[in-house]
Amino acid sequence: MKKLLVLAAALAASALSFGQHASTTDGSGTYQNPDGNVSIRRATVVMNENRQLQLTLEGSRRVSLFGTWSRSENGRYEVSVKTAQNNSTPPMTGQIDVGNGTYVRRINVASADGNFRWNISFVGTRESTGNPTNPTNPTNPTNPTNPNLPGAPIDVLRFTDAPRGNGDWQYLGSRASLNRVTVDAQRDGRISFEFPGISRFKIVARYSRLRGDTLPVEIYEGFGARDVRGTGVVSLTRDHTKVLRLTLNGTADGQRFNISFIQGRLAINQNVQGSGTAEVGRNNRQRVYAAQVILDQQGLFTIRGTDGSNLHVNGTWTEDRAGVITLSVTDIRGRRVSYGRGTLNLDTRTDQVRSFSLSGTTDGESFFFDFTVR
Repeated sequence: MKKLLVLAAALAASALSFGQHASTTDGSGTYQNPDGNVSIRRATVVMNENRQLQLTLEGSRRVSLFGTWSRSENGRYEVSVKTAQNNSTPPMTGQIDVGNGTYVRRINVASADGNFRWNISFVGTRESTGNPTNPTNPTNPTNPTNPNLPGAPIDVLRFTDAPRGNGDWQYLGSRASLNRVTVDAQRDGRISFEFPGISRFKIVARYSRLRGDTLPVEIYEGFGARDVRGTGVVSLTRDHTKVLRLTLNGTADGQRFNISFIQGRLAINQNVQGSGTAEVGRNNRQRVYAAQVILDQQGLFTIRGTDGSNLHVNGTWTEDRAGVITLSVTDIRGRRVSYGRGTLNLDTRTDQVRSFSLSGTTDGESFFFDFTVR
């Protein structure tokens, strides 16, 4: 009887290995496509029992592909994949070689489309220890449906939030003000952070257990660096779907990074370059090539010329709709009585200033101040 049970277990394991595979592998490679080459440092391969394939490539950017698989021999799978973002792309066909069922030895797929050749070439070096694998694998230690396995996320979250507020970003000796962050928590224990207008790289971390409404995270990827290590804390609303504040600290290839952010009303302090015109009274027109724009969380604004004109305007602001700020002028430096109105236009994704226009009356004379960022 005992021998029969052992044989049955062996047959079940064999069936599982034939029926599906899921792994994340560190290595190196390239994804060539019309939008430019993508360098690959990590590949996640998930093949389910219905012969569906999901391939995720991570490196200079993240690429997700979907398709089908069939088994040939000696751990080699014949596959056909295409990108999810653009269904008009031609399917790429080729092979994925799997080593011992735990990592990917090699990926080689290609397709011809007119005069351009799409292809993915990747050589795996080791089973990845820095990235949770796809949760569709039942033996994946970060699979939220199997919470008893080591490393599983004890509290499973799924939310995306892009709060406004203010914060501080420090990395490689540079410092910048944060106006917005994007936080994306996945059910498999991954959580990523993006910083629109500051960096094109995202920071990726893993989470496990909530401490009340506070979520500790362990950072393992970001900045396009090879060796990223750090920790952080994310404070959430009571329903665990919105970010109130966060701090992230660590090193990327030996360089320190420190990031902090508090959710709140929009606040910006930007020095912008472009072209514009400022005029107070008649025959006093000046060209403006740079300006400073400040909106604080108390609803006050300052806009002043920093190159070509020193016109300094203060007042109050309100946000009428996404990216459109209404300005009410209450003071112009050096003048006794000033009033007027204006509009400030922001990029709706990054909150970067695109243009502004102010006009009104100061000490009985008309004024205007127009500017467009280049």
